[in-house]
Amino acid sequence: MQLISCDDPRLLEKSVLYTINEIKTPETRGFVKELKQLMSEKRGIGISAVQVGVPKQVIVIETSEFSGVMFNPAILKRNGQSFMLEGCLSFPGKQVGVTRSKQVSVKYVDINGKVKYVDLSGMAARVFLHEYEHLQGIVLTSHEKNNS
Repeated sequence: MQLISCDDPRLLEKSVLYTINEIKTPETRGFVKELKQLMSEKRGIGISAVQVGVPKQVIVIETSEFSGVMFNPAILKRNGQSFMLEGCLSFPGKQVGVTRSKQVSVKYVDINGKVKYVDLSGMAARVFLHEYEHLQGIVLTSHEKNNS
């Protein structure tokens, strides 16, 4: 498994939902394991399936505030705003200033097919929102024009 290049048009496509049956398959579990491993190898704190060319709604987050796998995430509520420079595994060495919500309430499906709810804040919220944008076909460089 490897990251697709930053100019790959698949990064700009919206990802599709997983079914509960798909989530529970050994193939999906193996894919998630490989996704986590790649993220770790690249020293990332978040990754989405689309970054490896798979347009499916799954993200992995690894921060001190939250660690886990989210299928079919949905934003229920946002609060506050903060500005910070962000990097992205899909754009090595590039940093872009991005304003994001400080807190976010999320509904998602876990690796066992169970619906979960979580309130994220700080870095966990920022990483989630970054990865969530990948699922929507929005990449880090989309924010460059917003900060000009």
